[in-house]
Amino acid sequence: MSTPTKAGTGAGVILVISSTPATSASPAPVPASTPTALTVAPASSPTGIAVLQIIEHNIPELTLGFDDLTNTSSPSNVAGTVTKETVATSLEPGMYTATAVFLPSDAGLAAIQTAFLSGLPNQFQIQFPAFAAWGFTTSGPVYDFNAYVASLPVPTGSVTADKKVQVKISLKLTTWMTVKPGA
Repeated sequence: MSTPTKAGTGAGVILVISSTPATSASPAPVPASTPTALTVAPASSPTGIAVLQIIEHNIPELTLGFDDLTNTSSPSNVAGTVTKETVATSLEPGMYTATAVFLPSDAGLAAIQTAFLSGLPNQFQIQFPAFAAWGFTTSGPVYDFNAYVASLPVPTGSVTADKKVQVKISLKLTTWMTVKPGA
């Protein structure tokens, strides 16, 4: 996809959903350790569908969850207080959110609405364009993940005659993001 970009900004970053919807019989594939970018129109055989007119991407951090193991045998320091002991117990992939201009004809938005109605996780990618200033002359980084569509992306809230109509896209990740570095 040839997208105008401005180096060092988010211009040209796209959200892509796989053009193969997940089903109970054929769930979304586990992200590869080095993902292959989904191709989008105008490619001759696109494997993904880009969501158009995204205003803002909020990419989640992968975080650890901890459990408190402090007990009566925990060590104490010189002040006589007990040292809190913890152990990492879970990995939280997070929630991706985006704000987009509502376009009823946007095939990517329609695919995300269908994914919400399926109730199944689907494959998504965040694709950065090649930024020569970042050292990427051929392709930008690709972040691949599976996620549930957490809320139906339709216009909500205030809709006025003099402002653009927006939708919010919320994706609850079920896998951590795998990354293909830019080249």
